[in-house]
Amino acid sequence: TPSLEISSDSITVGEPKTFDELLTASPEELADEVVWSVGDGSILALTQSGVQAIGVGTTTLTATYHYLMGDVVATTEITVNPIKVSTVTISGGSSVKVGGSIDLSISVDEYASGYTVEWSADPATAVRIDPNADGSASITGESVADSVTIKVTVTNFDGTFVTDTHTLEVQKVPVESIEITTPEGTELGVGGTTTLEYTINPDDATDKTVTWQSSVPNVAIVDADGTIHGMAEG
Repeated sequence: TPSLEISSDSITVGEPKTFDELLTASPEELADEVVWSVGDGSILALTQSGVQAIGVGTTTLTATYHYLMGDVVATTEITVNPIKVSTVTISGGSSVKVGGSIDLSISVDEYASGYTVEWSADPATAVRIDPNADGSASITGESVADSVTIKVTVTNFDGTFVTDTHTLEVQKVPVESIEITTPEGTELGVGGTTTLEYTINPDDATDKTVTWQSSVPNVAIVDADGTIHGMAEG
């Protein structure tokens, strides 16, 4: 009487198993005529020579030999366990401007699953971190800093964890130009005043501090807010 037996086993995501490893057939030549099937194709995939673990969970694996006296069937449960993250590496740019943002991504072990990702920064006030669903993070510059340490912690399903760090410089947005607007038709008399208006470019420049100065203070002086006072003809 022909017989089939499949070994119950636990494997990890990404691991292959051949039919020869899994099946014991009697007589042995029956193995070439067995039809294989899986209960959940999102956990275990059939290949030409065996199975490939592609997802975490437990599913059935069935071998069927169509025999004249009736089908010979063997079924077992295969548990596919997740792979733990053993190393994590951050990649991305090394600088960001205040108000600007860059994306940092991480690389972990192939097929790893069941882990969480947490980002942090030191000093925390220099940047804002917005985690993304894929484990990466968007980093926005908040204040100028020569060196900010970005840290990622990846925690596995069993509580073990790995970390990596990445150094960023948060740079100021420099002023490229300043445009002064003089009121049209301005002719300032002695004792009169007028206020100058100005535009700083770019609009998101980090430091927009303006210092006013008159080149001929005995003729006109200027206040800190850009108000000009006529002092004498000239």
